[in-house]
Amino acid sequence: MDQFSYDENRRIFFEVLERLIKENHLKLHKKGELLNNSLDEQLTNFHREFPKTKDEMQEGLWFYFDECPAEPVWVLEDGSLEWA
Repeated sequence: MDQFSYDENRRIFFEVLERLIKENHLKLHKKGELLNNSLDEQLTNFHREFPKTKDEMQEGLWFYFDECPAEPVWVLEDGSLEWA
């Protein structure tokens, strides 16, 4: 990851996130409730709240803070959900 700038890592993160959701490998939730707004709205909100700098990411801990707008829910092959 250090071979890319923070902005490049951020861009890659959102590309992968969008692909995982579109291919039904991942859903997003907040406090145990699946997000039901459109994919565009989910990604826009996540992008807006995402740390602008590497320091704001706090070594990846930001994902565990309340400011993070969503958490992952993996969709297993049988269609069941694995809550992270």
